[in-house]
Amino acid sequence: MKGGSRSSFKVRFGDTDPWGVTYYVSFFRYANQAVEDYLSSLMGKPASTVWRDPKEGYGLPVVEAKGSFFRPVRYGDEIDAFVEILEKREKGVSFLCSFVKEGEEVARVELVCVCIDPNWIPRKLPSGLKRREEERDV
Repeated sequence: MKGGSRSSFKVRFGDTDPWGVTYYVSFFRYANQAVEDYLSSLMGKPASTVWRDPKEGYGLPVVEAKGSFFRPVRYGDEIDAFVEILEKREKGVSFLCSFVKEGEEVARVELVCVCIDPNWIPRKLPSGLKRREEERDV
């Protein structure tokens, strides 16, 4: 995976439905955490300033999310989340998060983010994100 990262999760009881299968909403929470881990590593920033950095004057809200679910994942299972950038635009970025259990993809989540200024007006992506992702692509 070019320019991507990996996070691992153990499915907790509260992440499952009454039958012990991971509730689909949990995958969106896992994807959000995996993208946060990826951006924190990529930009060399603490996770607390990845989605919103008042000092640099930007926020990075998720404006679209979609998921596909291929196999059930149960309470106690361990899964890996692999994140990569699908598309980068001047004012936004989309991520693909693939979830893998024992070598098999079990789910996939796409998150689309738009960079905004403190007044919620779209602005250019932070230079740290653009520059460091380009360095990883080399």
